Amino acid sequence: EAVEKVATLRGHSAAVIDVSFADTLPCCYLLSVDATGQSLAFDVPMARRMPSVGLVRDLPFSPWTAPIGWPVLGCWSSQRSAESAPLPLRRFSEIPGRNMIAVSNVDAPAVELFPFPCPSVPEQCPPCLRGPAMPVAALLYHEYSDCLLAASDTVLFAWSWERSEVGHALVTEPSPLRSVRGSVLLETPEGTKRAMSVGSLSSPTFTPPPRSATPSRRRDRAAKENVGLVVQQNAKLAEV
Repeated sequence: EAVEKVATLRGHSAAVIDVSFADTLPCCYLLSVDATGQSLAFDVPMARRMPSVGLVRDLPFSPWTAPIGWPVLGCWSSQRSAESAPLPLRRFSEIPGRNMIAVSNVDAPAVELFPFPCPSVPEQCPPCLRGPAMPVAALLYHEYSDCLLAASDTVLFAWSWERSEVGHALVTEPSPLRSVRGSVLLETPEGTKRAMSVGSLSSPTFTPPPRSATPSRRRDRAAKENVGLVVQQNAKLAEV
């Protein structure tokens, strides 16, 4: 697929270190952060800078990767003393489904797990994942394998959660056909029908007892059984 440049978004005075698109359909807004900590919002279809980042405050940017914003204010309180100082190089990666965000540490080559959103300093010290010997250059959470990846120098580190901790995500909802009695009634265009679950097939199938024969049914049955005799009699009368 050919890639073509359609516009250039300007406004930053330093190198851009993070960009993220709003998780909307259609995608119309872009959030970018530069090395000085300046955050800008852009209207992508119009290729223009928006007057304030607050205009996109309520839009979902998921997964969150920006180092600046109200959802990650609590991650900076203990590591950034001066607003005018250059923004320390830190990587952020939201972990959807766990209400957490992975953040690289400034003082040590490690990854911390903060609650998300984190507008204020958490009361408890966040868990720390150690292993890299160099600063973490990139963070990525893989939702399908439930793993957190961190790139440091030329080494890739991976952390995963125990199965017991994500039991809520692994437990599947029972099929609607698996009821307590082994079957359910379904409304179909042909009328109401009974559907049997897979688990109920292992048990003996209940056969209803034969219905009692009423006088009208006995007459109909006798007429059906005597059809051959009546045909033979009619054939003889035709020969005569």
